[in-house]
Amino acid sequence: MNTDPTPLVDILSHIKLIVIKSECFTSNDSHSAITLDGANLKESRTSNIFLEQALITVTDLSKTKWIGLETIELLCRYCNIANADWSGARMTHTEFHNTRLTGCDFSCTKLRDVLFYHCKIDLSLFHDSQLTGCRFHGCDLRETDFQNASLKRVVFRDCDLRNSRYPGASLSEIDLRGSQVAGMYADANELQSAIVDPFQVADIASMIGLVVNRLPADSPTEYTSRLRHEPAENHPSIQPEGET
Repeated sequence: MNTDPTPLVDILSHIKLIVIKSECFTSNDSHSAITLDGANLKESRTSNIFLEQALITVTDLSKTKWIGLETIELLCRYCNIANADWSGARMTHTEFHNTRLTGCDFSCTKLRDVLFYHCKIDLSLFHDSQLTGCRFHGCDLRETDFQNASLKRVVFRDCDLRNSRYPGASLSEIDLRGSQVAGMYADANELQSAIVDPFQVADIASMIGLVVNRLPADSPTEYTSRLRHEPAENHPSIQPEGET
């Protein structure tokens, strides 16, 4: 049975983190057990940065272009990463809390055990990405595009998934409970193993082409009432004995 990974707050609280400055984030650098707080890295461009057991808080990372980023046990809190290009990133046991990720490009990324908690991820791209064991909790994912992505054991809990798109995506054991799914576009066959709640059934049915309408109030009793009150001699299948 799979268990949830240990929260990064607990892991990092037992590690002595070294405070670094934003100038340290240059291409081909590797950083371990570090913390960065209140920095301005807006529009920075780097490649092949490796971060392990790192804490980044209240930092502006908007419009950054970080190619070849790799993170292991990175915790990012209260940051602005809007419109960043982190395509091709590899992230393992990484968490984003209360962070703005609107319009980000996460195409061709490999995300394993990544948590997005109360984040804005609307209008972002996850084209051709692989997401395994990831969790989105209380996130805004409106109009996010997962074209040709592979999602395995991904949980969307209490998220806004309206008008999000999954054309050509592989969806295996995804959990949509508690999320708004109106206008969500996905292949009907890929939704067969999805876990949903009773309040989502009508929206899911419309995705796969079913029409859901309530029965008239008297329809459950219409048939039995007709048989109960109709004279037997008038019923076409009942004839008096001796008649042919």
